[in-house]
Amino acid sequence: MVKLQKTLKIKLNPTKEQAERLKFLIEEYINVANKVVKKVNELQNQFSDSGQTNGKCSICGKEKGYHSKHLMKDTNNDLICLTCYKKTYSQYTLQKKNFQEKIGLRDDAKITKTFLTNAVRFVSNTIKGFDKIQDKKKSKLSYMEHKLTFWNGLLTEPSKRIEKKFKVIKYAPITDIRENPHFYSEAEIKSKLKRLEKKIKKFKMPNYPEFKNKTISLQKECYTWKKPEHLTLSFITKKGETIDYFGKTYLQSYMSLINIQNPIILLKQEGTEFYMCFPITKEVTIPKIDESFDPVGIDWGITRNIAVVTILNHKTKKPLFVKFYKAGLLLNKRIHYKNLRRKFGTKKRQDKINQLGSKEDKFIDRQIQDLSRIIITEITKHTKKPAIFMEKITDNREEASKFMRGKVLPLSVKERLQKYIAYKSYWEGIPIFLVPPEHTSQICSRCGNQDRNNRPKGSKLFKCTNTTCNYTANSDFNASVNIALKIYKGEYQPFDNSLFNEK
Repeated sequence: MVKLQKTLKIKLNPTKEQAERLKFLIEEYINVANKVVKKVNELQNQFSDSGQTNGKCSICGKEKGYHSKHLMKDTNNDLICLTCYKKTYSQYTLQKKNFQEKIGLRDDAKITKTFLTNAVRFVSNTIKGFDKIQDKKKSKLSYMEHKLTFWNGLLTEPSKRIEKKFKVIKYAPITDIRENPHFYSEAEIKSKLKRLEKKIKKFKMPNYPEFKNKTISLQKECYTWKKPEHLTLSFITKKGETIDYFGKTYLQSYMSLINIQNPIILLKQEGTEFYMCFPITKEVTIPKIDESFDPVGIDWGITRNIAVVTILNHKTKKPLFVKFYKAGLLLNKRIHYKNLRRKFGTKKRQDKINQLGSKEDKFIDRQIQDLSRIIITEITKHTKKPAIFMEKITDNREEASKFMRGKVLPLSVKERLQKYIAYKSYWEGIPIFLVPPEHTSQICSRCGNQDRNNRPKGSKLFKCTNTTCNYTANSDFNASVNIALKIYKGEYQPFDNSLFNEK
């Protein structure tokens, strides 16, 4: 049994009136969220770091002690523990009527009470995540300050210099330090202090985020979707009115899962278009394979082909379907971004280089997602009982020629593609296995002859050295057939699905 998660993105097709209502609702929702964030920021600014780790809390009256964190203090310099400090802007206090009336949410908000509580809940969840980041930043700053005081102490007291070799404090006289080169000199300590001071000056604590992305979360009560044609949103559609959307035939298979689970959905606005996101989970039982399954061999290419898929007939052991998936677009984009990084590197624009990294990663991820979906649809088209066999991914750059080594896709891309294919095959209930890559490109798929000279380094063609066979074929195609034939030899192991169970 494998537990899988998926997010369905549905493009809505609303009328003019419905689109205006949606736009207005999202704007009001974001305004409310930003107003709550501002108030939380004001509340936090009333407190400051006391610098004490032990003390009595003025609110709960308990003696509190922390190992690395400090107690807070208010405007009257009274000590407050961290639990009482975080209660001032917790989800419970934010959802109180008194708090919302103080801010003016009840009067200013032009949305219903249920949506107001939805917005407050959404803000409190984001603040929780942001507090964790802030705590990490604070601990980093305190560690840097502690280091600064430590090195200052060594500068003033030369008898407590650190030995370089073991990084252990040694109490040695000044004469020994001068003679021994392993101890830090004054110049080295001063340079370390300069670096630390620069880091502390540049260090900035992050402020609370401002909500700009037009996304809102909706509870289960806000929508009904019992039939493919009958999608209603209680805050937009009137009585007996439905909202239209695209891809009804595709989403019909997921209807039962959505109606059983009733997940909390996200409503997005991207330009003039509106989308709804449904997160769903599915438990799949994978069948045990036997000789009635049609084996599917997937070989990973080195340069020109990213993958070669071959489906064999379980009776005749001959190929039913063969397809070469090219890596040209991915390689060209990789070279394009490599040239851009080199260009910005000469200009010393690290900010631009960081932006390029995220763009390149998003593009590759999108292309690999599409490719994995195409591979699985092609397999399900041509066979009713497939069993997928993929070779384990290894660093095979040495097999490429010296001219083509710079144009080989990295291992991370192939590993990601392997995971996506495995995920999509499990979703369809297809068993998937891994095969050791040793000698798959050297064995003849027709006569079984194994020889290094069958496929020389860097060559695209496979030529069998057996005089009675003399079989010639594409080297990647021959390897994919050998991978598929592993079903009859029993040389395979199941794919590790623990990654999907964790989700």
